[in-house]
Amino acid sequence: MKRCKNRPTNNKKFYKKYTLPDQEEIDRLLKKSTVLNTKRATTTWLNKFENFRNSVKYIGKCTEVADIHELEVQIQNFIIVMKTNNGEDYKATSINACIDALNRHLNQYSVIRPLDLKDRRMFPDLWQILDGKLKDIAKQGKAEVCGSDSLSLDEVKLIFNSPILNIESPTGLLKTVFFIMHYFLD
Repeated sequence: MKRCKNRPTNNKKFYKKYTLPDQEEIDRLLKKSTVLNTKRATTTWLNKFENFRNSVKYIGKCTEVADIHELEVQIQNFIIVMKTNNGEDYKATSINACIDALNRHLNQYSVIRPLDLKDRRMFPDLWQILDGKLKDIAKQGKAEVCGSDSLSLDEVKLIFNSPILNIESPTGLLKTVFFIMHYFLD
């Protein structure tokens, strides 16, 4: 008679005792999942938002706002007036980072969670304000286009003469074809 591979043999013992994890283990795993830079950015943007709210006399903390429309109006107003410490407008990536940070914090602690600041249907007015702000920033030249200069003719010649693009080997031929297709057809 054949033995099934998944059946235990007499000399092996299986761990059958399951218990609930203790709070220390849960906290340890939750702490491991936290990215320190994300936490710092969230804290920074939350502090800026709360400072704005205190300056314009909004009552309580942003997590205590129970009306989704009121929260949308407060975030809109913040986006409209937000400036760096030297009085300049933030760059587009910073504004998007702010929205992401507020979204993270509100989803974790708000009384009206779950909510998604990135949902255009849930926050249509916020997205119109955000779109207008980003277009205004782009017009000022602060849109941060992350591009690079194209390759010069000398740089292309240097790449083609590189031993990596040697057509004598199958790998080199493959890399050469890939480079030609990417460079000339892109």
